[in-house]
Amino acid sequence: ADVDATAAAACAEALTEERESSSSSAAAAIPRVPGRAVAAGCDVTEPVQVRRAVAMADELAERALEDLGGGSGDAPPPPPLASILVNCAGITRDALLPRMSVEDFDAVVGVNLRGTWLTCRHFCSQERLELLAEHRGALASVPATTSASIVNVASVVARTGNFGQTNYGASKAGVVGLTRSLAKEMAGRGVRANAILPGFIDTPMSKAVPERIREGIRAKVPMGAFGRPKDVADLALFLSSCDRSGYITGESIECSGMIAL
Repeated sequence: ADVDATAAAACAEALTEERESSSSSAAAAIPRVPGRAVAAGCDVTEPVQVRRAVAMADELAERALEDLGGGSGDAPPPPPLASILVNCAGITRDALLPRMSVEDFDAVVGVNLRGTWLTCRHFCSQERLELLAEHRGALASVPATTSASIVNVASVVARTGNFGQTNYGASKAGVVGLTRSLAKEMAGRGVRANAILPGFIDTPMSKAVPERIREGIRAKVPMGAFGRPKDVADLALFLSSCDRSGYITGESIECSGMIAL
């Protein structure tokens, strides 16, 4: 389903984070969809919790569709289930390779790569793919190539590598490979998959980096500034929209200010 200004008022969003207090704060900060953002805690490394999160999102989408009366204006009705997945859960446990523990490696790969795989797996379950196929069949007269979109947030480190981040770099490179393979598998099933590779974005995680190091990184950005969360969110919005990016799948797009790590 397209995500644009006309649908924003009736858009339903499900925000999941391991700490429910954080996702609740994010939900409260969404100004355009009052009452439509639901927050829930979810450990993306736990299959049962991921399954519940996807089911919650489907229920929310179904209620929103009912409120819309099956559609919005002349636009085709969206699928009767959550049709957009944005995977942005991620952690770091930095250390040079000789000092990195097995536990820190497993933790980062578990959240960043395995967690992304699990959410994609449940989002692309056979039952959900069959519902999407029914929806596409009902819209046979509409020149739409896809009904759903997956956006996986990787990192520019997947391409450049970075000191002290063999675990993080491996996990994010894995997300890029996962996305490319998933796009091929789902191309004929109505689901697109793309990856975003952010550079140094001004988030709570990056603000924890000592200022001296932050300034050194800033000097490597030709645009002279760190990215904003909105920059990544706007790119995710574009890739989520089957109207705006319906012929784009399997791509990895940098949002980095051309940073040179």
